[in-house]
Amino acid sequence: MGGLPKALKGELSATTSTGIATAEIQPVDLQVMSIDWINNLERAAIECDADAIRELITQIPASEGNLVNALGDLVDRFCFGEILELTAAI
Repeated sequence: MGGLPKALKGELSATTSTGIATAEIQPVDLQVMSIDWINNLERAAIECDADAIRELITQIPASEGNLVNALGDLVDRFCFGEILELTAAI
């Protein structure tokens, strides 16, 4: 599996279609959620199930707006591999 260069592992930037970074996501950011939630996110990413991921995103506390926006952007761009890299690092 290719993945990201070592320099970028552990920190991913979600970008808009213009290439502007909207938020940085680090694996630790997912730890505001339960391990069951993270496991469900990983399963949905493996299955490339955007609808399931969007449903999981709705469960993220409003105080975690950057996480909501960045994960939403990754889903919108079908970046399931990047989501898997985040969950695998936990």
